Amino acid sequence: MQFFIKRLLTALSREFPVFNLRLPDDLKGRLFRSAKANNRSQNAEYLHRLEKSFEQDEMTKLILEELRALRQEVAELRQSGESDTGSTE
Repeated sequence: MQFFIKRLLTALSREFPVFNLRLPDDLKGRLFRSAKANNRSQNAEYLHRLEKSFEQDEMTKLILEELRALRQEVAELRQSGESDTGSTE
């Protein structure tokens, strides 16, 4: 069984290059605790959090686009309301 796991890890290490990262001790501790709480390896926790950060970036962009569109609609409604009020006086 250990041979199979060792072989699998060797194959995976060829597929995914090693990436060394220096982390402050407090951040490393937080990641370690989070990985343990989520039943993930530290590597899986790093990957999960990186993926989530990119997803959040995309969601933030979409929300900002929606907000800009809503602001534009509000401005147009205010403008049309002001012109309607001005024409009835």
